[in-house]
Amino acid sequence: MLERSTTSSIKQRLLEQLAEARFCSGQALATELNLSRTAVWKHIRSLRESGFVIDAVRGKGYRLVSEFELLDHERIVGAIDTEARQHIDEILLFPALASTNDYLLQQRLSSPLRQVVIAEQQTAGRGRLGRSWLAPAGSVTLSLSWRFQRSAAAMSGLTLALAVAVIRAIGAAYKLEDAHAGISVKWPNDIVVGDKKLAGILVEMHGETHGPVDIVIGVGINTDFPLALQQQIDQPVTDLKKVCGHAPSRNQFVADLISHMVATCRCFDEQGFTPFKAAWLKRDQSFDKQVTIRMGDQLHQGIGKGVDDNGALLLMQGESARAFHSGEIEQSRVVL
Repeated sequence: MLERSTTSSIKQRLLEQLAEARFCSGQALATELNLSRTAVWKHIRSLRESGFVIDAVRGKGYRLVSEFELLDHERIVGAIDTEARQHIDEILLFPALASTNDYLLQQRLSSPLRQVVIAEQQTAGRGRLGRSWLAPAGSVTLSLSWRFQRSAAAMSGLTLALAVAVIRAIGAAYKLEDAHAGISVKWPNDIVVGDKKLAGILVEMHGETHGPVDIVIGVGINTDFPLALQQQIDQPVTDLKKVCGHAPSRNQFVADLISHMVATCRCFDEQGFTPFKAAWLKRDQSFDKQVTIRMGDQLHQGIGKGVDDNGALLLMQGESARAFHSGEIEQSRVVL
């Protein structure tokens, strides 16, 4: 049964006060939060350094300037699917974290709790192969810790199943008749629109060879990505506002995402990747395309033919298909 976190940081409470579309004086904030005015100023400076835009006007005070809906712990908890809620022990919400995955790995991995950690902003997020993940304020970044009874070898395909969960959550929150909306999956862990990255999934595993296995699952989704920040990234990116044309409740989206992730973890622990394979194949970016897989310094080429029951990428090379369990798609193009 879900225990609502008592963690309500000063920064989160400060954000809530500043988000009411009005100016708050430093003294009023100090009184409300039981802080000195100097401490209030230091917290506001820290929030600004984390990417939040906060106006300061002499004689009026401070005000958060934001076009996105701030996350609210109670609203998220209340919107999570009832069945999923029964399988989460704790949900933590922070104004900013270096990495939601790192928080769980460093602080919570030894705990049997099934936890969700959400950050308004991630300052040092990590992607696959050690790449950085830029997540400005207003993005959706969260991590889920889960103990699977399967062996480590039997976890193959989890990332692909979670990609299906993310797309289903997008469809639910954005009220899409077809959750596809031009969204496809790029093996093994990217969700893309055309050649532009929309979301990523990072799965980190610890446990015994024969199980159980503790998994931390990180998801980062571009909801409304500033153009100025896009120029700092070495690959094309897009966001849900551009793809879907509108921005629904951010709290509802996070709740839908958690619900689908929990349902996916429960199903995967019992049945593996098989129940998700058909849905993944419908959105396979590489199917019937010329694909180049990089494995270290080696390049392997072939025609994409989906994935097998374990989530391995299948490439047709000559007259036979070869399964790739690791590697990265370097390029793909339509075969004419």
